Amino acid sequence: MKPVLSPKMAKMLESFVAKGFVFVLCVAPLPLGSNRDWSWSPLAVAVGVLLLLHTLAGDASADPAAPVSWDLKAAAALVTLVLAWTILQCYPPFGLFAGNPIVTSTQDQLGGGNPRIAVDIEHAATGAMRILLYCGVFLLATRIARNRRRARRIVLAVLIGGLAYTAYALAAQAVGGVSGGAFQLPVAGEGFSGPFINRNNYATYAGLCALAALGLVQLEFADIGGRPMKLAERVRLWLLASSGRGGVYFASLVLLAGGIVLSSSRAALVSFALALLTMVILGSNSRRGIVLATILAVAAITLLAILPGGQAMIERLALLSNEGSTSEIGRRQLLILTANAVDTRFWTGWGLDSFSSIFSIFQPPELQAVYDKAHNTYLETASDLGVLAAAALVLAIALPAVRCAIGIRNRLRHKAIPLIGVCATILIAVHSLADFGLQIPAVAVTYFALLGAAWGQSWSSRGA
Repeated sequence: MKPVLSPKMAKMLESFVAKGFVFVLCVAPLPLGSNRDWSWSPLAVAVGVLLLLHTLAGDASADPAAPVSWDLKAAAALVTLVLAWTILQCYPPFGLFAGNPIVTSTQDQLGGGNPRIAVDIEHAATGAMRILLYCGVFLLATRIARNRRRARRIVLAVLIGGLAYTAYALAAQAVGGVSGGAFQLPVAGEGFSGPFINRNNYATYAGLCALAALGLVQLEFADIGGRPMKLAERVRLWLLASSGRGGVYFASLVLLAGGIVLSSSRAALVSFALALLTMVILGSNSRRGIVLATILAVAAITLLAILPGGQAMIERLALLSNEGSTSEIGRRQLLILTANAVDTRFWTGWGLDSFSSIFSIFQPPELQAVYDKAHNTYLETASDLGVLAAAALVLAIALPAVRCAIGIRNRLRHKAIPLIGVCATILIAVHSLADFGLQIPAVAVTYFALLGAAWGQSWSSRGA
C-alpha cells in the first residue's frame, strides 16, 4: 500500500510529534499535577492527537523500528481484559453478576434498575479514560524512542521539567509560600510540593526526574568506563566530561535529591534510595566501581539528610518507630479498612476509582480523618477491580519493565535508557506500597513516558 505522505512530509510530521510529546511532558505537572478533570482531560486530548498524527506519518521515515514483542502483546491483552471488566462492572448482563449491595439498596429505595457491581459509573469511566491516557503515552514514547537521539530528548525533557518545578518549589519556600510573604506564589499544597497538591506526589515525580538525571550522567561517562586506558587518560576524560554536560546532569541529580529530602516524604526517600542504588550497581562496569558508587550514593543521601531541611525528614523517619503516633495509627487503620473492602468483594471489586465512594461505609469510628485514597495503590486497585483484575493490571505494567531488564543485558552500549525504565519501575513499585503517586496523572504520564522510551531502546544497539 502506497504511503499517504511522502518520506519528507512523514519525517517532518514525526519531528513535530516528538516535539509536541516533549512539550506535554514538561507542562503536565503544572496544573496541580493534572489531578483535576479540567487539567488531565486536555492532556488526554493532546496525547490522542499526537498518536493520530504519528499514525498518519506511518513508517515512511528511516528510523529503525523495534519489533512488537511478546511482552507488549501480553500487556496489551491484559489491559484490554481489565478495561472489558471495568465495562462489565458498570453494565453487567442481567443476572450474570450479583449486584453491589450499596447500589442495590439504593435501587430498592428508588425502584427498578439493573443491579451493577460499580458503585459510581462516572468514577469508573474516568478511571478507564486515565488508563487509556497512560497507554497512549507509553505507546507514543515507544514509537518516538525508536531513534536514540529522540529517546534521549524524552529523558532530558523529564529532567528539565523536574528542575523547573523544583526551582518553583524552592522559590515558593523562599518567599513564604502559602503562609504569606512579600510576594505570593500560587502553591497548591502544604510544604515542599511545588505545583502538586501533595508533597509526596512531588517527591515521587522528583525521584523519577532524578533517575533521568543519573541516566544522562551514565550516558556521558559510558565511554570512559567501557574501555581500558591509562589512569592519567581516564582522569583527563572524567574531568572533561564533568566540566560539560555530565557535570550539569550530576548537579541536577543533587538538586532533585535535595527536593525529595525537603519534601519530608519518607516513602519517596526510601523508594528513591533503592532505585538509585540499583541504577548505580547495574550501571557500573566493574566491582570496584560498584563498591565506590554505592559508598558515594549512601554518603550523598546521608549528607542531604543533615543539610537544612533534612531535619524534618529525620523526624518523620523517627515516627516509623513510634507506633503510638497519630499519623501511624491512622495509616494502619486505613490499610485495615481497605483490606476489609477487598475481602468483602474479593473477586468482583467495587468498581474502578471507587475508594472515595465506599470509604464512609467501611470507616471505623476511631478513624476521624477522611481519605479519598488508600495510600497503598495495590490494595486500592484490588478493592476497585477485584484481586484477579488488579493482578492483571500490575502484570501489564511489569512486563515492559522485564523487557527493559533483558535489554540491559543484551545491549552492547547505551544501556542507561533501558536502565532508567527498570529503576523507575522499582521506585514506583516501592512507593506505591505507602502512597498513591501513580494515581496522579502527571506522575503516571512521566513514568510511562520513561518506561516507553526505555522499552524502545531495550533492543539491539545496532542501528539505534
